[in-house]
Amino acid sequence: MTWRIGVDEDVPGEVIVILRDELQKAGYRTPGPPKSLFDEAKDGQAELLLAGAIKAVTLNVCSGPQGRSSEGSVEIEWQAYERRTRSVVLTSTTGGTAKSSRGGRDAYYDAAAAALRNLLAQEAFVKAVGSTGRAQLR
Repeated sequence: MTWRIGVDEDVPGEVIVILRDELQKAGYRTPGPPKSLFDEAKDGQAELLLAGAIKAVTLNVCSGPQGRSSEGSVEIEWQAYERRTRSVVLTSTTGGTAKSSRGGRDAYYDAAAAALRNLLAQEAFVKAVGSTGRAQLR
């Protein structure tokens, strides 16, 4: 599947919304507007910034007489940046996979959410976050 400039511009924003939801489900505060990647006014509320760079994506989409389906995988390199020390306190790469009976990009979105859940489960991430419980997704 190819993302086309002008047609598929909302894909990064949609992923941000899904990842914000995952952080909130895990109990983290996510200041700032849901679709804003770099809203400086709201970033100031966060003690820890979380950024992710997508390193690899695989998405297979099928459509036929039996309906639609998709399966996808994603690998994301994460960095957690602590404002107080002005330093990256964690760098980690996680992956996620998913299948969807809805087809389209849903498996990609679900795989990205799984990659974030895998990060949140890491002991190193829990230590980096400490007791603040605050994260800003970028």
